[in-house]
Amino acid sequence: MNNRFQLYLITNYELRLVHQYETRNIRDLEMSQSGHFIAVITNNLIKIYSTIHFNLISQLRGHVGKIKQIIWCKNDSILISCGTDGMIYMFNIFTGMRENEIITKQFRYIGITVTNDCNRIYAITSDSTIKIFHHTNLEQEWSIENNFLPSAICLSKSERLLYVGMTHGIIRIYTIPFTNDSYIDLPAHCSSIRRLLVSYDDEYLVSIAESAYLLLFKQTRNNLNSVSSQYQFSQLSLKNFEIINEPKPIQPMFEYILVTKSEFDEQKRKIQEIQARINEFETENNLKLRSKHISFTNNLNTYSNKFQTTMKQLISTYEQLKAEIANNNDQFSQQTNDVEEKYDALQNHAEVIYENKMIEILSHIQNSQVELEKIQIEYKNKQIDFNDKEHIDLNEIIDKVNLTLQSKWQSAVHDYEIIQEKEYEINEYIRQMEIDIDDEIQNVKTNYENELKFLNEYVKRLTINVSTHRKRYNGIIARMETRDVERNDIENEVKELYNRQSELIQKLDHFHFIIKKKEDRIGVHDIKIHRLQQHILHVEKRKYVLDYKTKSLLERIEPMDQEIKGLKTNNQNIEQQLTILKQQQNNLIRRE
Repeated sequence: MNNRFQLYLITNYELRLVHQYETRNIRDLEMSQSGHFIAVITNNLIKIYSTIHFNLISQLRGHVGKIKQIIWCKNDSILISCGTDGMIYMFNIFTGMRENEIITKQFRYIGITVTNDCNRIYAITSDSTIKIFHHTNLEQEWSIENNFLPSAICLSKSERLLYVGMTHGIIRIYTIPFTNDSYIDLPAHCSSIRRLLVSYDDEYLVSIAESAYLLLFKQTRNNLNSVSSQYQFSQLSLKNFEIINEPKPIQPMFEYILVTKSEFDEQKRKIQEIQARINEFETENNLKLRSKHISFTNNLNTYSNKFQTTMKQLISTYEQLKAEIANNNDQFSQQTNDVEEKYDALQNHAEVIYENKMIEILSHIQNSQVELEKIQIEYKNKQIDFNDKEHIDLNEIIDKVNLTLQSKWQSAVHDYEIIQEKEYEINEYIRQMEIDIDDEIQNVKTNYENELKFLNEYVKRLTINVSTHRKRYNGIIARMETRDVERNDIENEVKELYNRQSELIQKLDHFHFIIKKKEDRIGVHDIKIHRLQQHILHVEKRKYVLDYKTKSLLERIEPMDQEIKGLKTNNQNIEQQLTILKQQQNNLIRRE
């Protein structure tokens, strides 16, 4: 495809081929700013083609090496080119001559860009430098840092930013005028960048690389002073789109659209095809809706039956649980009553045992006291009886009595201690019995409380499930009502579509009738055209005969025309001589 290029017309619906240009070894193309010229680079030759008459206007020569880039400027009157031979030429398009030139043999030019007034030229060279020319004089030279090799260059419309594409895919953005650290690097491609373009409003930057990728960057402006934060670029894609708080640019609207009859007919045909497709889709959608409605009703009936069965099962289980809870409460109350009765019986039995023990101990103490009183009485009686006896017998008796009293007193104290120990044991036994009974009662209470909590939670869950099922049932009923409304709407729409279909069928019948009439007319016109063609053939034959006769007459008339021309020349000579003679005669008359 490097031996031809094509020109397309952009319409509202398609790209239409306008013309195909044939030329060899096409390296690059550049359309003029007005769009009426196309400059084509073929090795070291530039060809200018017209987009109006589709012809070759001129060929610009002068470069010895390959041409790398060309740029239009000054209202498409001047074309600037640079090449690998170290030359920059400025051609005048109207004359095809070189107006100015810049010759440097030390390096090769890779790309150039020009300001709007065409006074300043920015060029990138093979020695990794940016050279700035004012007219044809070198004004400034700026080396590219990090020994990056440039491959493309572009200047913004405001002439404040200079974009330089590198061979390893980075776009370096310089601010003008150049200063130290007045650039930022923008990672873009994985291969060498071939071309950089800026939109007319300096909002978008387009980069094209050898990897056949085209990237679109959007520029935003902040109120900071540093270059690294003053200009930001975001790559536009479906996943990464930056929203900017700026007024949206007003897009120009066209007042008139050029449409040909063929486009209009094609559009009519497309509309008819689309209407036919719409009708087909409507029928398909109606069938699908009917099938879906039938399946939905079936599913709804099945789900409603399932829901009713589940609700009945849940209600029966709920009633069973209620009965079980009531039975458990009755059993718990009975068990608690039994335990309380047992506790009361044990408590009464322990009290009776304690009272009997105490009564026995008190009776024993009273008996001992009675015995002591008896002994004292006996002692007193003996003391009275034996007052008169001897002192020795008295002392013996007193000693015996004291011994018996001490022994009796010790036995009484021992019995009293035994009684206290038994009383303490009885109290401990009673206390242990109370503790055991309390523990048993507490365990029974905790068990039944846990069972009650579990049953209450289960009842709550059942109530929640019942409420959710009720909500679902209500939602299903609401959906059924909405589906009924939608079904009615769809039926109304289907009726409207059937009415519209009948109207369209009537229109189609009318159109078919009109088409038949037109076809009959076309048949009559075809007969007339056939007759006219035969008449035209007869006329052409007569024309051929008349042309032959006219040629023969012209051949005869040519010598006569030559004779007439000779006579005319003789008449002119004679008239000139007569005028000369008249002048001489007048002069003679004046002299006389």
